[in-house]
Amino acid sequence: MTGCPRLVSCQASQDYQLHLRFADGLDGTVSCEGLLDIGAFRLWRDVREFARVHVELGGRAITWAAGVRLDPEILYQDIVARGGKPLRSPRRSDPAFERFMVRALERPRRRRAP
Repeated sequence: MTGCPRLVSCQASQDYQLHLRFADGLDGTVSCEGLLDIGAFRLWRDVREFARVHVELGGRAITWAAGVRLDPEILYQDIVARGGKPLRSPRRSDPAFERFMVRALERPRRRRAP
């Protein structure tokens, strides 16, 4: 992957959607339902297997326990093609900013006392 910011989070839903958030602020949803009849993706017919998604390699891979792997760059481009807009341009992405965003988005949000 060259032009894609790191993936910060990935959450699977019961309807075979992945909600993705990237370090540049882009977030969106992609459908994986169309893959259910293809080779190794048949494992996902059990939605519990689909829900076992993990972000690995410092945000450079989306993986499942059975060895299925998706490239976040392809999914990033799909979200952008459907109108998603990053908060920062990936061409000017600063590694320090990416690390900051990863930490900020991974922390649980705390409510402030009134």
